[in-house]
Amino acid sequence: ASAGTDGPRPGAGGATPPPSPAQERLWLLDRLRPGGAEYTVPLLLPIPGGGTADVERTRRVMAALAARHAVLRTRYPAATGEPRPVVDDTAPLDVSEAKAETGADLDQAVAAEVARGFDLADGPVWRGLLLHGPDGAHALLTVHHIACDGWSSAVLEREFAALWADPAAELPPLPVDYGDHAAWQRDRLDGERLDELLRYWRDALNGGEPAELPADRPRPAVRDGAGALVSFEVPAALAEAVADAGRKAGATRYTTLLTAFAVLLARHTGRWDQLIGTPVSGRLNPATDGVVGPFLNTLVLRCDLGPDLRADRALRRVRGTVLGALAHQELPFERLVADLDPPRDPSRTPLFQVMFDLHEHGVTAPGAEAAAGSALRRGWRAAKTDLTLVLHRTPDGALTGALEYATALFDEDTARRLADRYLRLLEALASADPAATLDELDPLPPAERDRVIRSWNATGVPRDWRRPHEMFTDRVRERPDAVAVLDATVPGGTAWTYAELDARAEACAQVLRAAGVGVETVVGVLLDRTPDLLAWLLGVWRAGGAYVPLTPGLPPDRLAHMLADSGASVVVAAAHHRPLVDASFDGVIVSPRAPDAVPVPSTSASGVGAVARRVPDRVADPGTLAYVMYTSGSTGRPKGVQIEHRALANLLLSARDRFGGGGTWLALTAATFDISGLELYLPLVTGGTVVLGDERQARDGRAVAETVAAHGVTHVQATPSGWRLLLQAGFRAPDAVALVGGEALPPDLAAGLRARVGRLTNVYGPTETTIWSTAWEVPARPGRVALGEPLQNTTVYVLDDRLRPVPPGVPGELCIGGTGLARGYRGLPGQTAERFVPDPFGPPGARLYRTGDLVRADTGGLAYLGRADDQVKIRGHRIEPGEVAAVLRGHPDVRDCAVVATEFGAELHLAAYVVPAVPGRDPDPDALAAHCRSALPEHMVPLAFVPLAELPLNTSGKLDRRALPAPGTAGGDDDVPVPLSDPVREALAGLWSDLLGTPVEHAGRDFFRSGGTSLLAAKLVERVRAALGIDLPLTEVFARPRLADLADLVGDLLRADLSRLDERRLTDELGREEVDGEPRRAR
Repeated sequence: ASAGTDGPRPGAGGATPPPSPAQERLWLLDRLRPGGAEYTVPLLLPIPGGGTADVERTRRVMAALAARHAVLRTRYPAATGEPRPVVDDTAPLDVSEAKAETGADLDQAVAAEVARGFDLADGPVWRGLLLHGPDGAHALLTVHHIACDGWSSAVLEREFAALWADPAAELPPLPVDYGDHAAWQRDRLDGERLDELLRYWRDALNGGEPAELPADRPRPAVRDGAGALVSFEVPAALAEAVADAGRKAGATRYTTLLTAFAVLLARHTGRWDQLIGTPVSGRLNPATDGVVGPFLNTLVLRCDLGPDLRADRALRRVRGTVLGALAHQELPFERLVADLDPPRDPSRTPLFQVMFDLHEHGVTAPGAEAAAGSALRRGWRAAKTDLTLVLHRTPDGALTGALEYATALFDEDTARRLADRYLRLLEALASADPAATLDELDPLPPAERDRVIRSWNATGVPRDWRRPHEMFTDRVRERPDAVAVLDATVPGGTAWTYAELDARAEACAQVLRAAGVGVETVVGVLLDRTPDLLAWLLGVWRAGGAYVPLTPGLPPDRLAHMLADSGASVVVAAAHHRPLVDASFDGVIVSPRAPDAVPVPSTSASGVGAVARRVPDRVADPGTLAYVMYTSGSTGRPKGVQIEHRALANLLLSARDRFGGGGTWLALTAATFDISGLELYLPLVTGGTVVLGDERQARDGRAVAETVAAHGVTHVQATPSGWRLLLQAGFRAPDAVALVGGEALPPDLAAGLRARVGRLTNVYGPTETTIWSTAWEVPARPGRVALGEPLQNTTVYVLDDRLRPVPPGVPGELCIGGTGLARGYRGLPGQTAERFVPDPFGPPGARLYRTGDLVRADTGGLAYLGRADDQVKIRGHRIEPGEVAAVLRGHPDVRDCAVVATEFGAELHLAAYVVPAVPGRDPDPDALAAHCRSALPEHMVPLAFVPLAELPLNTSGKLDRRALPAPGTAGGDDDVPVPLSDPVREALAGLWSDLLGTPVEHAGRDFFRSGGTSLLAAKLVERVRAALGIDLPLTEVFARPRLADLADLVGDLLRADLSRLDERRLTDELGREEVDGEPRRAR
């Protein structure tokens, strides 16, 4: 408080006082959204009993208050792009009257009044509404924050009551007014003191990041300021217990409640070092205590905690942060923002997105009154940032809480759950041992914890475990003459009955046994897609072995690695594929022609019996190995995933119960992609038919559609990329059951595909959990896409990096348990232990697989957010490229796209690879950039747009990122010169040069990266208006900081405004002169 010893002097502000830094910022915020209600301060004051409650009496009291406080009769016209306060001797008063018959009418009247903004240039900056409600009369005073803060509202409430009771009441004299404070603040913030303050805050905030909560919806490109409140109460006993826990660590009530809030944010964001805003009164001198005005300052607190930090030490650390900030609170927030110069982003508030505020003795921030006033709370429609927690201490010792949240980002239920979890953390903190770590404080209320751990995972189904080939044998006995597999790879392809496939499989098994195949012997299978492929796969199982699928499209080195790594001792290879393995494989190579020598038995009853007798009657161990499937590895070498028969059988039976048994399944997927197992085996274990297609057909949507129609296919499974090909070829199967999985399902594809099939299911699952683990039935009109619920005998958890459940709605890693888990990676115990971890929620010995996929659980099930390693950070912002891709797919000229992060020079930027909707007609990059800017913040707009005829896919049908060509820049980087090629660019360059004090020599320059500030942007708008005669919205300078982009907009505005002017007048309007036939460039 020593800063207040040399306080403001009476009369220092003069007749035309300067604006304070806070007023400058509030004026600028109003210019960004003129007339917005985000920064209104409402006071709902009960009219004391007695006397007449009428408009004239209200007007007289307000006039007396305005005469006493000059800031209430000050308006703020602009001059040279800056606010110039004008204090009127008397200002017009806006006072009205309304009646509210019911409580709902009262709420509606309050909401409507609070939602109205102000004209700061012409004034007035406050107004009154006399409300006659069912519980008596109230005066609703609404003041713009440029003239009032929370402390001021308490002053106004006190003085309004005094003047209403006695118009001649003598109020205490005011030593100074707000203009004196503004002048003093500007004079003081200079020289050594300013340098000292700036040094402190630079050091304190260096490396810190704003707390950014996971939202229910994508962040809009521009903040709209709309908000709402949810309220809650901290009972007096709990409030006192929390305060007592703080006192034991030497922390105040404020520090303790803030620490709990920081832990809540950490558990929702996954980051323990975060920046949180907090308001302080800013009244450092007692002379200002009774003065109305925006003294309020905002401090940025860096809460740098950690999960292993003891609770008592965390309280002491936050206490030190708070004390340091208070000792340096003189620096206005506006000066701090200007000094740190964070990236300009109209979708966010600078430096922080979350605020904390506690009121123990009166109020200190606009909106605090709504925490205690129910009518104001229900009528509150503004949010100054993403989320603000306001706590107000009541006389009985309880705490009334309100969470103010941005409705563009959060639903009411989300805010309410946050409040519930905050209460749970307070309970945990109050009862915790001081030596307990922050990691041990659980934010989940018991009901939520039970839901995410137990209720969600009640999927257990008892099984009579039989291996898939044994279930196939059961079907052979039941329907020997039914068609089991049909070769659709060639016209008139072979069709085998169950009995024929059974016989071939047994013949293959005999050959393999003779080659030394026994229990868990690994057999490589390198065959073309014919019915013989299925026979050999079944034959491997019957011989007791496990197969590793191979494909001739793989490089020889990769094939050699797979055979060596899997420990294969036998390979079944077609003669024309043998050269691929001859040189590198020293085991037994079996020719697939050998089984032809074994006669195919009759399909009569006696023949079937003969077949059945060659199959062992006993049920073998379902825990034996079924196959080894290779997936890409982080080391560049593929990893072999070992799947047991029990896991595959569970998947097949779960799919049977969900999608139905029998039917005709189209099998298009290469055997090296694990989802092929569903297409190949589910029909055979349920009495259906496999229609074998090949990769050539899979790339020809029309051919697939013809196959489906020709063979009466009832079930089709494909990746999203594969389904796009089918839809483009006109695929329509109104009775078909469609499965889509293998990569994220875009909403537009979900809607388009659902309209063309009878039933659509989005399925999800990594190879390590056996094909699919969750399923979601896509509704007729999907608004969003989910992963759905776990399949039978499968558990799914959304966990943080310490394997603790994250709160519903919070992103976390999807971890899967249950019967479907693989044994692990072949020969890689370290990687197996890293990804397959003990299940903390299951029985002893249970395991979880850490998928590396980010999801969140909400009321609609699991929502996929992307790979954890897909997240990129550009210009300090975390970005999910999939979100950008989803926006681009919404452009009519784009059929498909992929967005990746790549380096342009020394910086990381986004590049978009777009497939045109019309082949050969590449989309306009500028149009695509504009489309992105309409929905996304600037830092999420790709720097380059690369047209491709098709996105490259790997053999699994997924995007092959390594095959994407290196992008060239599409313009927009400061280092890429863009010519000043037209008069508009030249005119803007001249204005920029004058404002920035440096030559602007090309149109690729970014206003803010070139030294521009928010106030300079406001000045630019004024100079554009003066020079060119157009009204350029200030928001557009933030949305289009590059000169070329802003010039395009200015040109459009000029053409609209000057459409009837000829070219010569347009040239004169822009101030373009020609010297010797060449335009004079602006300097």
